[in-house]
Amino acid sequence: DTAGQDRQLEQPSAWRRHRRLIIVSLVGAVALVMLVVWLLRFSGINASVDRSRLTIATVARGLFVRDVAADGQVVAASSPTLYAAAQGIVTLKVHAGDAVKKGELLAIVDSPDLTAKLSQEQATLESQKLDWQRAQLDAASKLRQLSDAYQQANVDRTTAQREADRSQKAFELGSYTELQALKAKDALEKAQFAYGQAKADYAEGPKQTQFDVTSKKALYDRQQLVVSDLRRQVEALQVRSPVDGRVGQVQVSERA
Repeated sequence: DTAGQDRQLEQPSAWRRHRRLIIVSLVGAVALVMLVVWLLRFSGINASVDRSRLTIATVARGLFVRDVAADGQVVAASSPTLYAAAQGIVTLKVHAGDAVKKGELLAIVDSPDLTAKLSQEQATLESQKLDWQRAQLDAASKLRQLSDAYQQANVDRTTAQREADRSQKAFELGSYTELQALKAKDALEKAQFAYGQAKADYAEGPKQTQFDVTSKKALYDRQQLVVSDLRRQVEALQVRSPVDGRVGQVQVSERA
């Protein structure tokens, strides 16, 4: 029995068991602190600068925006193609890439043929206007003549009536011969016929003169439409922008 010889050993403390590891850790920490201090000293972080050389601003949190470089193609939602209604010499007012507003003048087309035709039709319009005005004057003059003729025929009829009555009374009294009485009666019939004709002409005169005036006025109005259409075509030679935007392509050369 060796129980009397056995001796219970005490468990060593944590310091004794990990003494070497603790010492090595402490030495490493001290070395690391010294290294950091040395780096800070010689890196210039502790150097001071003048405040006037610094810009101080308030920093606010916002969206982070980055520029992206990429190749692509921009397609306009509205890309009208403009052209002139007639051929001519083009004078450009803008160039490709210029920004324009709606209604801005882009180009002017000088069409000698269209301009000459407009001048001719305007001259015809003035001539037909004079014809219409002359027809109005002629109508008024003709109506006055018909009125004068009608009144004169009425006077002649009244005079012939009195002469016929006087001749008939004279014939009955024996102062006039039957031939003289018959001549007075014939003159009355002629005066009555002339009066009836003048009255009919005077009644129909306004209709005839109005027809002449209306015909001239219709020709004048028709020529006005022709001139208005040509003016519209000439004005259309001034090419204007239908929208706000930018000029894409110019497919015609200057003075072409």
